[in-house]
Amino acid sequence: MRRLGAERGVTVIQLAVVMPTVLFLLLTIVQFAFYEFSDQVAESAAQQGVTAATIQGGSDAAAVSAAQAVIDRQGNLLSQPGVTVTRSGQNVTVAVTGNSIEIVPGLTLPVAKTAAGPVEPAP
Repeated sequence: MRRLGAERGVTVIQLAVVMPTVLFLLLTIVQFAFYEFSDQVAESAAQQGVTAATIQGGSDAAAVSAAQAVIDRQGNLLSQPGVTVTRSGQNVTVAVTGNSIEIVPGLTLPVAKTAAGPVEPAP
């Protein structure tokens, strides 16, 4: 016959040891999912900025405004966003930077995407 008195509460202790690890892994998976989504938002914002800057009559201000509009539509997925427009000759480059939202405390993941394109020639 087994003695149950010596093993009482072992399951609770095992659960107390395993659950924080499982919860941390789950939160880490969610963190990286939000990181990937933030990365896509930054890429889309950079592409929209380039589109606004490269059309005839497009300006740097229009590029920043278009990129910022994409970021704003997505809520707070991209924290501390920054949009930079650079012109060199007939090319425009739009860089979007920021941080993915923080799910796991202390894990801040930076996001940076760049898009470039040629300026449309005047007719």
